[in-house]
Amino acid sequence: MTQVIYKNISMGLFARHKLLFSFLIAVQIQIQAGLVDTKLFKLMVNQQVVLDPEQIAVPNPDPSLYQNYPLAYWLQLHHPQYSTLIQDLSDHLALFKTWAASLSNTGILQLPLEKYDALLPFEKLLLFQVMRPERQMIAIDEYIRQSLGEHYVKGHPNSLDSVFGESDKYTPIIFLLESGADPLSSIVSFAEARKAQLITVSLGQG
Repeated sequence: MTQVIYKNISMGLFARHKLLFSFLIAVQIQIQAGLVDTKLFKLMVNQQVVLDPEQIAVPNPDPSLYQNYPLAYWLQLHHPQYSTLIQDLSDHLALFKTWAASLSNTGILQLPLEKYDALLPFEKLLLFQVMRPERQMIAIDEYIRQSLGEHYVKGHPNSLDSVFGESDKYTPIIFLLESGADPLSSIVSFAEARKAQLITVSLGQG
C-alpha cells in the first residue's frame, strides 16, 4: 500500500520534492509505530527554540561547530535521551570535531559516543541541526534508506510508457512543467514508436 501511494503521488511531484515526501512517509509510519516522538518532529520542522539566556549556563565551547547551541540546551532540558548533551559537547569537543570533519555519505548516522550512536535514527537527526545543519539532508537521505528502503530514496522514474498505462480517455495526462521544460519531442517520439495518431493544438501563451 505504501509503495502504491508513493508511486502515484510522486508522479505529480518535482524531483526536488520527492525526497521530502519520502521523509514524511517514513516519519508518519514511525510515529504510528512509536519510534518517533511527535514533539521532536515538530521541533525539527519549526527549527526554532526560545530560551532565557540565564538557562544557558555553559557557554558554547565552539560556535563554529555547534551552530545551533540553544537547540542542544532545549533537547537536554525537555528530552531525557539527551540528558547529558551539553556536558558531552564540552567534554568531547575534539571527538565531535573529528567526527564532523570526517563525515561521509556512507554511515552518516553513525555518531560519536555509544550513547548517541544508540539513539533512534530520527533522534540522531536533531544532532545534525546542532552541529552540521548543512549535512542534514544527507542524513535524512540515509534515514529514509534505513526506514523504508532504497526505492524511496532513488525515487520512482516517470516514463511516458508507465504514465500512459495509468491513463485513459477519462483520465488525461497533465504535465507540470518548470521554466524551459518542453515534453513535446518526447511525446512525438512516444507516439511514433507506438504508431499512434498525434494531434497537437497550440493554446498560445499568456
